Amino acid sequence: MSAGFCQLSEARQAEPNEAVLLREALDTLSGSSILSGLSEPVSVQSNLPEYNRQLLFNELMRLGTQLRLDGEGPQLQFMFYPRNSLRQINPAEAERRIAGEVQLFLSDAGRTLTQTETLTFRYSDTIPFENHEALVSDWPATRFHETEALQVRNRWREYGQPAIIAVATGITVYLLFNIRSS
Repeated sequence: MSAGFCQLSEARQAEPNEAVLLREALDTLSGSSILSGLSEPVSVQSNLPEYNRQLLFNELMRLGTQLRLDGEGPQLQFMFYPRNSLRQINPAEAERRIAGEVQLFLSDAGRTLTQTETLTFRYSDTIPFENHEALVSDWPATRFHETEALQVRNRWREYGQPAIIAVATGITVYLLFNIRSS
């Protein structure tokens, strides 16, 4: 491997899947008709890990949503369903695709479902293949659901075995003709 290629790989560190997922999912919230139509504070539930809920709350507040912590009143449920794939392009690089749905469910104070909405997002980039496992965290949503790696070429099967078979066949034919003619 050349020194220039090593420097390029080290300089281009890929962003972890978790950061990409959260950024893309939270960015979709700005297009939500449910959030833009809220007129009273809501309590929020989500399937995000505890350590990421603060990011959701910050984004909701940035969009002007008033939040309640007591669980009273209307409730907004934020459900996040990603689908991640990785496809190796060449021995050094892979294409990372992150896509998913953000589903919003709004219920009134009596817990009757009043509105639903599904928002989708897509993200794609090229990352170094050698460290794709380091981009995944403990959160299952960050895992690659589909991974397509290039086939490793087996030089022995490709060249060695056919060469031995050809040489052995040639020797056998030569010996058969020489023994027969003697």
